[in-house]
Amino acid sequence: MCGIAGIVSSDRTERIEEITVHRMCQAIVHRGPDDEGLLAKQNTGLGMRRLSIIDVAGGHQPVFNEDRSIWIVFNGEIYNFPELRPELEARGHGFYTNTDTEVIVHLYEELGAECVQKLRGMFAFALWDERRSKLLIARDRLGKKPLHYALHKGRLYFASEIKSILAVAPELAEVNRAALLQYMYLGYIPDPATAFVGIHKLPPGHLLEFERGELRVRKYWDIPEYNTHSPGSEEECLEELERRLAEAVKIRCRRNRRETHAVHGRAGRRLIHAANLFCLLSGAAACNRSSFWRWRRRTLCRIRTLRNSSGSAGIREDSSGRA
Repeated sequence: MCGIAGIVSSDRTERIEEITVHRMCQAIVHRGPDDEGLLAKQNTGLGMRRLSIIDVAGGHQPVFNEDRSIWIVFNGEIYNFPELRPELEARGHGFYTNTDTEVIVHLYEELGAECVQKLRGMFAFALWDERRSKLLIARDRLGKKPLHYALHKGRLYFASEIKSILAVAPELAEVNRAALLQYMYLGYIPDPATAFVGIHKLPPGHLLEFERGELRVRKYWDIPEYNTHSPGSEEECLEELERRLAEAVKIRCRRNRRETHAVHGRAGRRLIHAANLFCLLSGAAACNRSSFWRWRRRTLCRIRTLRNSSGSAGIREDSSGRA
């Protein structure tokens, strides 16, 4: 995991000091032990703690566009960036890194805030558009990557973890008693509230725009309505599940480091392991494909049996909210 943090002031004459952003980053150094990147430019400060995954040597952040008018700090991974990059290069954009981060910068130049619609992945990012004096922060569709913000005295603070905001604005540590009651009753605090009155979570599938002192939060994605897809049969459902799962595993394997996976729930483990094995066997020169397909069908039958007999074990979330 990585971590981002920063401050943007609505007063364009105010200067954000680099040491202030550094203090925010020091509060989340555990999220990114490999590198720290800072930008302090007039009324804007961006910071990032990095755990290097893609373009380990050349992926220092913040990342910028050709004329350095757009800057970004990014936590997460964009799985479809190898497909997006050639499209952007064909439209004349120049790249100076091999990171997925830089794809977002150029995609923003083409589509503005709607660039999030093209991204497949887990992400939280903050993008500063100097020409428009506009900050865009966004969170992935299901909220795997955390992102918090606070608007206080004309300054917008944002960070992966609340402790970064409190490190430079301790006056925001006013306990939200209603949110604590929700935590006691539900076991979590519903979005957008947090344990502090003036600090908010950016909900999953939402983006925030801060321009000339005006803050706008809007939803860019939601789960499709129930019963809007009508498969022909259960077998078609299984085939579609297999295709989507195998493709999802495949695009997540494009990294510079070795990886493993952990899934809670018996059905979840069986599905992911089956898809992972499928990807491995598909790339092998000599593999008994017919035997694998027979094994796959037996596995899916066992999953159906588990589902019918005991239901899904569910996916448990880390109560700390980290990702």
